[in-house]
Amino acid sequence: MRDGGSKDRGGGLAVKASDIVLTLPQQEAELLRKTYGSGSYILEYGSGGSTLEALKLGRHVTAVESDPDWAKGLDDALGSLGYQGRYEIIPVDIGKVGKWGKPRDGSGFESYHRYALSVWDHPSFVNPDVVLIDGRFRVACFCAVVMRTVKPVRVLIDDYQSRDSYHVVERIIKPTQIVGRMAVFDVPPDLNIREHLTWAIGSFVVPA
Repeated sequence: MRDGGSKDRGGGLAVKASDIVLTLPQQEAELLRKTYGSGSYILEYGSGGSTLEALKLGRHVTAVESDPDWAKGLDDALGSLGYQGRYEIIPVDIGKVGKWGKPRDGSGFESYHRYALSVWDHPSFVNPDVVLIDGRFRVACFCAVVMRTVKPVRVLIDDYQSRDSYHVVERIIKPTQIVGRMAVFDVPPDLNIREHLTWAIGSFVVPA
């Protein structure tokens, strides 16, 4: 959920506060704010306008990001708004990336699994109340939440309705509701996904 930003002379991305906008349609945006308002700790796969919304609501946010330039620019912009100490942007190196942090080639293939999983091993990580999946490897991110959560967690997957490939996660658990293009899942801890491991593990190398 990001907007523009411009390359600075150092090769990074200069992100202004005006660049950090929520790009969701109205009903999905309302769902996001309501859901974020119900939890204290938010985990995001993908970062931008949703990250700022969480901070405006007084929540703590950890965001996983595959584009290092965007991660640095967003970190600087949020810090300039006075939100230091309430968020952490965690860049994960998956090789060269293009628009929306999508891998340009397979150069980072051996690290693809780290996008969904490594945040759960981060020293400062707190098990989230809410997870937004709006970045890369969306099926893998959902599987990571199912495998790693130690408490009930509400998961939002954006663009769910229009992307049939995401619906494979319903083999594990059905969505609680669909709002516009966004799906809501209420994931309990200790779900047994033993019978789903073949396709679930395969999803960690699919950056869709």
